[in-house]
Amino acid sequence: MWRAVPPVYSPISIGALPAALVSRGAAAREEVERRIRAELGPRDLVLTDTGTSALRLALEVCARERPGPVALPAYGCYDLLSAVHGAGVEIAFYDVTPETLGPDFSSLERALREGAGTVVIAHLFGIPVDMGEVRALASAHGALVVEDAAQGIGGALGDRPLGSLGDLSVLSFARGKGRTGGSGGALLSYFPEPPPWWQPVENLHSGGGRARSLVAMAAAWTLTRPSAYRIPLSIPGLGLGETHYREPRDPGGMPSHAATVLSASWALASRESGHRRTVAARYSDWLAARPDAHVTAIRAPEGATPGYLRFPVLCADADVPGAAVRLGIVRGYPRPLPTVGTGRSASRRDTDTRGAGILASRLVTLPTHSRLAERDVRQVRAWLERAK
Repeated sequence: MWRAVPPVYSPISIGALPAALVSRGAAAREEVERRIRAELGPRDLVLTDTGTSALRLALEVCARERPGPVALPAYGCYDLLSAVHGAGVEIAFYDVTPETLGPDFSSLERALREGAGTVVIAHLFGIPVDMGEVRALASAHGALVVEDAAQGIGGALGDRPLGSLGDLSVLSFARGKGRTGGSGGALLSYFPEPPPWWQPVENLHSGGGRARSLVAMAAAWTLTRPSAYRIPLSIPGLGLGETHYREPRDPGGMPSHAATVLSASWALASRESGHRRTVAARYSDWLAARPDAHVTAIRAPEGATPGYLRFPVLCADADVPGAAVRLGIVRGYPRPLPTVGTGRSASRRDTDTRGAGILASRLVTLPTHSRLAERDVRQVRAWLERAK
């Protein structure tokens, strides 16, 4: 009765927390840069305080290279809007296909025909977007592609890892993103030569907040255990599982303490990716064997390896009772982006976003992380059998 499973979990090396208390200088950030280069191979990169900051910087520099609205998916994390509003660029929303979470390509092409100079795609919950089709459309219209791989750890298209497929790509190392330093992000450039705007982007001030950040990470390390997660889950003021729009703030650099924790936890996060795929395969196999079930798994592109930060499914509706929440089952983002914050007023045109509306009303995600016990997986499956 007391046990509760968090919907996501990012492993943290507890031994890194004391080291992060005294970390100074650039050595920790240089190690993170080395790891990113080895894994993703960018031409240039800059570490930021958040993934939202990295996306904002990407949009600002794309606006210089390709003036015009930003083609933004009509469904996704609300931080997409925060980044766009912070960059001060206009939005042309395109719809999303519920069965894949990827773009409705006819809707995306309309946005490009109407003048969008940048396309943002997001690999929601680690499900890869068909980047070949995106790149072909963008190239035909002279647009740049910004790949938001904040949720893409462990995923790939063919032999290319997510985070290496845009003109610019964005990573996030916040808690709950699979690989974490408690905070942090990165902007990666795949342009053949450093563009003239790159050097100013690198000059970011790295903020403080060391003690508070490390306390929060220690609490997360402790309280995301199913034996303890019921404590924060029962405190209404924490707003666990809620999705809110956050006002833009100026970008900063990655603090050294976040880089220290991130680097020390890198291998743990890589192993965690394999575990998530194993759990996701069990969900997939069960749903495939139950064609009469009222739940449908999201379909990945051919040749893709999803990272499965969470396992997304479509239900008849996204109402999730408290007992299911305690199993780590939560609904997706509850509103299409054109209806969030100032999204509607920022949009260049009215767009048919029926796909985004379906996802807002029907998308539910299942936990995949290593803190799930076998009994948790069985209970999630039992919930799927009852879901309508």
